[in-house]
This record gives sequence, structure tokens and C-alpha cells, in this order.
Amino acid sequence: MKIKVSISRPYGSIEVEGESVNEIIEQLKRIPEQVDAIDSLIFKRSSEKAFAKVVAFSEKGDPMLDSKLNLTVFETISLLLYALKRPTSSREICRLLELNNRFAPSYASRLTDLKARGYVVKMGKEYRLTDEGKRFAESILARFEP
Repeated sequence: MKIKVSISRPYGSIEVEGESVNEIIEQLKRIPEQVDAIDSLIFKRSSEKAFAKVVAFSEKGDPMLDSKLNLTVFETISLLLYALKRPTSSREICRLLELNNRFAPSYASRLTDLKARGYVVKMGKEYRLTDEGKRFAESILARFEP
């Protein structure tokens, strides 16, 4: 009897087959490093193209998101932090949301949600994306791949 396990990723599914549960378990133990390698290749290529389409920078170096994009505040904050590539204060995030005409009074709650999901960490008074948060931002960018 063959056993099949399917792992969904934003770009498709990865399937693992085996004759026994133990064989599947052994294969699954090797999956994280393989999935990370695949993810980094796919997201890096797609996100570079999409990044140029979605994000521009003002003369002052502030990230400016395409105003035609239908993004939630949660997604917008993620992309802003991804574009900045540095820890950023809540006040600065608020300023950037206003600059991008995407301010919402609930932005502080969205920061808390991002933190709860493990997408951001708070270091002192500043927030930065975690590796998981970067992958989340790249998955958003993948939606806008040319």
C-alpha cells in the first residue's frame, strides 16, 4: 500500500510517497531544508520582479506602494517593513501608512497581530520582520508577479 502526503505551498504542492508510515516520516524529516531551498529560489525570483512593480521609493527614500493595489493594513505594514529592511518604530510605520494614503486607526492592532503570528518582533520600540514575516511579504509580492 502506497501512502501519499501533500504539502501545499503558495506556488503549488510538494508530494511525498512511501510504502510505510516510517518511510514517510523519514522523508518528511528532510523536507524542511528542501522546502526552504525551493521557497528561497522561487520567492526571490518572483519577489524581485514583483517588488519593482509594487514598491517605488520617494526622493527621501520612503517606500511608496502602488496606490492601485488592494491590500489590507496587515499586508501593507508587512510590505513597508519588507521594503525598509531595517527595524522601524510604530510612529514611523504610522507616518508611512499616512504617506501611502493607507492609514487606519487599527494599525497598532495589526502590528500586534503581526507579532502574534510571528511575522514581526519588537526590539525595544522598533519592529522588524522575522524570516517568517519576510516569507509572508514575499508571498504577497508573488500575487503581483508580472
